[in-house]
Amino acid sequence: MEALSLLPLDGLDAATSQKLRAALTVVATRLAAQAAPVLLTVAETASIMRVSKMTIYRLVQSGHLPSIRSGPSGRSFRIPEAAVHEYLRTSFMGAPVNPPQ
Repeated sequence: MEALSLLPLDGLDAATSQKLRAALTVVATRLAAQAAPVLLTVAETASIMRVSKMTIYRLVQSGHLPSIRSGPSGRSFRIPEAAVHEYLRTSFMGAPVNPPQ
């Protein structure tokens, strides 16, 4: 955000310069929000994967799902949403297209 103050807006009047800086600040804020990873609770992860919370805890403990400890006591886990989708993508074993008869 500090970079916005470095923009050369000398040829613009004060009102236009202020509006442009405000618009650029909004764009920069939205881009920063998109770059932040989405972190899911154990319950949210279990719901997405359609398994129990205990299964999620086991996947975290075994290292199959990366997690971040959070909360004042450090006992809560947050799981990156991208890691959940990657785990499902790599673990999925689809049924054969033409099953034997």
